[in-house]
Amino acid sequence: MGFIDCQADCGRSGGHRRQDVVRHARGRQEGPGPHGFGLGQRNNLVLAQRKVDEKSNEITAIPKLLNALELAGTVVTVDAMGCQREIASLIVEKKADYVLAVKGNQGLLAEQVRESFLLLNSDAVSEEIDCGHGRVEQRRCSVIADLSMVDKAAEWASLKGLVRIESERYHKATGKTEREIRYYITSLRPDASC
Repeated sequence: MGFIDCQADCGRSGGHRRQDVVRHARGRQEGPGPHGFGLGQRNNLVLAQRKVDEKSNEITAIPKLLNALELAGTVVTVDAMGCQREIASLIVEKKADYVLAVKGNQGLLAEQVRESFLLLNSDAVSEEIDCGHGRVEQRRCSVIADLSMVDKAAEWASLKGLVRIESERYHKATGKTEREIRYYITSLRPDASC
């Protein structure tokens, strides 16, 4: 869940409250697990949750949860499963902002976001280093406002930027280093400060 904290933190400017979309899997359950909104991993607070209907999936559960909450003035973060135009539109209709994870399941969108970071200059960049729990983690957040390489960008409600989070974790005990790059789209104005 660390990426949820980081993506929400990157959009914290402007006095937004924050609501994270998180998935809870407690033990083995019959059928799909419930989905909930939380205020971040550190708070361990669920504001609402809904079990995914038997013949459904996460995509249909997310709008029902969004409709159950007052979201005005918040930043809603959603994993890649919820990176859908309809979900982005609903969040904006409820007067909130979004940060949606983009992964391979988005095909062309994921490719265009990655290519944007290869070919365009970032509008804002922020770096952060954390030490603790036997590791050193460095994160770099880059944001691009130029959406010219994203086909159908206008079809995403209030889309204002692309976000890349590059993280590198060094584990002191093993000497191993892990690297990860995550991409997001957002309705927030470009600001990489975390």
